[in-house]
Amino acid sequence: MTTAVSTSSCKTIIVGDFNIHVDVATDSNAVRLRDVLSDHSLHQHASQSTHDRGHVLDLVITSEDTTPLSLAVTDLLTSDHCLVTFCLPFTKPSALQTKYTCRRCANFDIDEFDRELAASELATTDSLDVNYLFE
Repeated sequence: MTTAVSTSSCKTIIVGDFNIHVDVATDSNAVRLRDVLSDHSLHQHASQSTHDRGHVLDLVITSEDTTPLSLAVTDLLTSDHCLVTFCLPFTKPSALQTKYTCRRCANFDIDEFDRELAASELATTDSLDVNYLFE
């Protein structure tokens, strides 16, 4: 048995249709998922049926220090899955100063680019060494 420890301090949010019956305590896939979530300090929040056959399949998983607010499951009658909505207790980060650089596409000479690429070491070497080619 391998034990993993998560040392990440970032907020984690995982949502989606897992097709694992987490509401069935003896389901082997549900047990394995619970173990993985526990190993990584994650918590699954959806508790009522999200599927028309009565199971919780659509999950909302967060880091343990984050609890979704107003989690609701709504049957829109348009799918076999319900709509799961929730709010997160996060604040919008302040605007970050970002410096952008961009190419002037109008001045891009495709023929010159082709010539330079064809003459480059990447195109002319016989090496199959991935590390060398990456460099």
